[in-house]
Amino acid sequence: MKKRIVILSALVLLTVSQLVAFPFRGKHSSNYTVPEGMDLSAVEAADGVYEGTAVGYREGLTVDVTVEDSQVVDIEIVDHNEIGRRYYQKAMDLIPAAILKAESTDVDSVSGATCTSYGIMSAVEDALHNF
Repeated sequence: MKKRIVILSALVLLTVSQLVAFPFRGKHSSNYTVPEGMDLSAVEAADGVYEGTAVGYREGLTVDVTVEDSQVVDIEIVDHNEIGRRYYQKAMDLIPAAILKAESTDVDSVSGATCTSYGIMSAVEDALHNF
C-alpha cells in the first residue's frame, strides 16, 4: 500500500510540474541570433541614433545605439519580449556597458541569460550594419 502511495504521489507531482511549465513551452525561440563579434572602434558611422533588432530568448529585442564623433557612446534597450526577469535583467544591465567598455560586441555572455546576451550583442551589430 505504501509503495502505491509513493508511486501515485510521484505521478501527481510530475503531472503538476508539467502543468506549471506548460505556459512557457514553445514561447521562446531556439533561433536566437549569434553575434559575429564586431569591433566598434572600426565602425565609421555618422553621428546619430541607430536602431537594431535581433532575436534573444524571444523575438523583438530592439536597441538604440548612439554614435557621437564616430564612436559608440550609448546603447539603450528600447523594447523586448524576453521572459523571466530574474534571467534577462542581469544581461540587460551588464551587456551594454561591457560592449561600450570593450568597444566590441565580442564580450562574455551572462550565465543563465545567454540568449538575451547574444540578442543584445546582435542587435547592436544590426544597428551598425544598417546605417
